[in-house]
Amino acid sequence: RGIEQHYGVGVSEVTINDDHEITAVVLSDGTVIPCDYFVVTAGVRSNVEFLKDTGLELSRFGLVYDATGRTNDPDIYGAGDVSGTSPIWPVAVKEGTIAASNMAGHPAKMTDFFASKSTMSFLGIFTMSLGNVNPDPEDKEIKVEIYDKGGIYKKIVHKDGKIIGALLQNDISYGGILQQLIARNIDVTKVKKPLWDIDYSDFFHMKDNFEFYYEDENGNPPSD
Repeated sequence: RGIEQHYGVGVSEVTINDDHEITAVVLSDGTVIPCDYFVVTAGVRSNVEFLKDTGLELSRFGLVYDATGRTNDPDIYGAGDVSGTSPIWPVAVKEGTIAASNMAGHPAKMTDFFASKSTMSFLGIFTMSLGNVNPDPEDKEIKVEIYDKGGIYKKIVHKDGKIIGALLQNDISYGGILQQLIARNIDVTKVKKPLWDIDYSDFFHMKDNFEFYYEDENGNPPSD
């Protein structure tokens, strides 16, 4: 379609001529792309500039806190968009409730997660983004699996056996199962095939009475 996409790289430099006109873009892998027009879409970032010299732990996305909402300072808690990892309303509400409960002396943890979902069609290219598709590169526990063939691109991000994000282009089939796996925090380590080939049959099972059930995050049938 006349569009070339570059994955796994970023823009490291924009070159200009003596007339201050853009001449090329240099990618982080050294690729030089001549151009005369440059558009930047940076998305939304948490405003944590005022926290930089406070001693609080920050990632490239925002404030870092655990499942209870507590930061590396035991007297300071965080919730919602300030983390920069899941900027959707349901997460902000749940994290706020969890943090407030712990601050009031009632122990609670964030155990369920909402898979943020965005879909679009641009120039005939269907795209679906689920969860966190751009994790912290300094997190050594993060693993990324990529399929890039025949005009179809799939990126699956997982950590500790759980899928945390997925990006699908030109083939968004089974996006629903990926969204459920992210939202329910289901372990996928037992799946013995590429994660982009996962379908519902990998998680449906049959009881002795031939009734189908969908296992929970611990691999067990839901309680009646």
